[in-house]
Amino acid sequence: MKLKNIIILLLAALLIMGCQQTSQENQAPIQERKKINETADQDIARNLEEDIFNAMKLTINGQEFEIAVYQNETVQNLMDKFPLTLQMDDLNGNEKYHDLNFNLPAKSESVHYIQAGDIMLFGSNCLVLFYDSFATSYSYTKIGHVTNADELANVVGNGRIEIKFEVSK
Repeated sequence: MKLKNIIILLLAALLIMGCQQTSQENQAPIQERKKINETADQDIARNLEEDIFNAMKLTINGQEFEIAVYQNETVQNLMDKFPLTLQMDDLNGNEKYHDLNFNLPAKSESVHYIQAGDIMLFGSNCLVLFYDSFATSYSYTKIGHVTNADELANVVGNGRIEIKFEVSK
């Protein structure tokens, strides 16, 4: 009888240790996502302090959004074309894009994580407005970030939309 109790106890201990290890393994992706989010938030805060300024706005269905833009050649060339009213298509349920009929100077870099409200250039002529946050392996040229992006996903909706880009007053 003692041997049976010992075997049951050992099996129970092994089961508990296995469950704890599985729980720890399941926590790793959650912790990694938290680390990515914290890094992205720090990057946005640093960029807001260091090298961007408010100079652009976009209008969607009558609602205006201010954009803090980067100080770079791409932004300057884009703003020289303003005002622009673009038909932007939906892609992947997280972004709106428009292939411009002109090229912009590009300085693509791996951004690792995209925040809702980011505006970037893919290649040299694809303007992208992101309305959801996610990790990415793609490279973009940074243009700016919608400062009041909380309502952006609700306003852009699904499908094609018209967005007006212009210089802020």
